[in-house]
Amino acid sequence: MQHVSVLLHESIEGLNLKPGDTAIDGTTGMGGHSLEIANAIGADGMLLALDLDEDALEKAKVRLKDVSATVRFEQGSFKDVFHHAREAGVRSARGILLDLGWNATQLEAGRGFSFHAEDPLIMTYLKRPEAKETAAAIVNEWSERDLADIIGTLGEERYASRIASAIVARRRI
Repeated sequence: MQHVSVLLHESIEGLNLKPGDTAIDGTTGMGGHSLEIANAIGADGMLLALDLDEDALEKAKVRLKDVSATVRFEQGSFKDVFHHAREAGVRSARGILLDLGWNATQLEAGRGFSFHAEDPLIMTYLKRPEAKETAAAIVNEWSERDLADIIGTLGEERYASRIASAIVARRRI
């Protein structure tokens, strides 16, 4: 399946990058946006390309192998962008892009995101998850109150208590 970058041209236009600029793609994925960023900043520019998904990052490296910009690839989360920027020697960036969606290959990769496959419910971009708490453990083991808290807080769901109650009731079946 081929992945098509969403809002590619609008994103690049909005960044308004110039040759020689430094930019960060905090969710590089398979490199669609990164490629256009690298082309916009040219040979004198620097791109820090981050992604938590090591498979996607490897595909991005192949896709960007011929660009003239300096590209530094780092496996990691955009939430740690300041750490990764420091490690890469980036003191400031003209533009930062975060594409907060999935790509089609991630939904097929056995990582527990899809409803169409019998994958374990782990819901992670990591090939070797570091966390002991999988989505399956949370759904099947957490208390109703804790489920309601996480659904309400992280999901901003106003019916969090009802949903948590339904999950706990379903466990009994």
